[in-house]
Amino acid sequence: IDAELPVYAHVSHVLGADGKQLSKRHGSVNIDDFRRDGYYPPALMNFLALLGWSYDDKTTIMSRDELIERFSLERVVPSPAAFDYQKLDWMNGVYLRALPPDEYADELVKYLREQGYDWDEQLVRRAAPLVQEKIERFGQFPEFAGFLFREVEPDPALLDGDAPVVAAARDELERVEPFRAAEIEAALRELAARLELSPRKAFQPIQGVTRVVREPRTAREGGVAAPAQCCRRSRSCLGEARGSSARWNCSQARRLNCGLGFGSGQPRWFRFFTSGCDPSFLISNR
Repeated sequence: IDAELPVYAHVSHVLGADGKQLSKRHGSVNIDDFRRDGYYPPALMNFLALLGWSYDDKTTIMSRDELIERFSLERVVPSPAAFDYQKLDWMNGVYLRALPPDEYADELVKYLREQGYDWDEQLVRRAAPLVQEKIERFGQFPEFAGFLFREVEPDPALLDGDAPVVAAARDELERVEPFRAAEIEAALRELAARLELSPRKAFQPIQGVTRVVREPRTAREGGVAAPAQCCRRSRSCLGEARGSSARWNCSQARRLNCGLGFGSGQPRWFRFFTSGCDPSFLISNR
């Protein structure tokens, strides 16, 4: 047909991180797997483009238009490329953290709907800023913040013999005014000193009411919780803790944490203590 022969090229062979052949039984090779795991499409495209090719020795984050503009066959390497899931997670996290908060919340809501989570949309949107800097994939959100949407059972062993500490914390919180992070931290530090306990020892039984093992950073400074509700529910929780079963209702107990807004400079124990707050009780300063 008198047409010029095209130039044929083959990109690098892609192996798993262990050097073995990728297959349906070894590694994710179906796009549905990545969608289910909560990868952000632009991040996945960026990652795939760098398998066997690079723009230079230092640039990794590139938009679709930048990838198209910068691609050249000369930079394709003949050796196999490794599909590194840790690098993919890192890159996906970079993309998610760079999203404007409203867009991040939109994408999170969309993902949860696609995966069949029938969770309150407004609560999801309030929770989104708490985890944006913490999770690397949308698929991690249910495990990371699921305690906000479902009942969980606290560990009774964490409460054995500690009802006096919980009662003292309840009484202290009822007197805090104004009900802000700095004032709460000062009151709880004073309580720990008065009880002659370390902060870790003083607040371990209160941490136990949520069964949360991570501490998503809460809203920025200026968030305000509802102190009357926090303290009323803490009294109810304390009543249950004194019962024979020492079982706490998490929908009440998580509010005992009174997790109002604070910055990243707060002590780790304080961030963990307040991490159980239901964001629906936060009023953002935005």
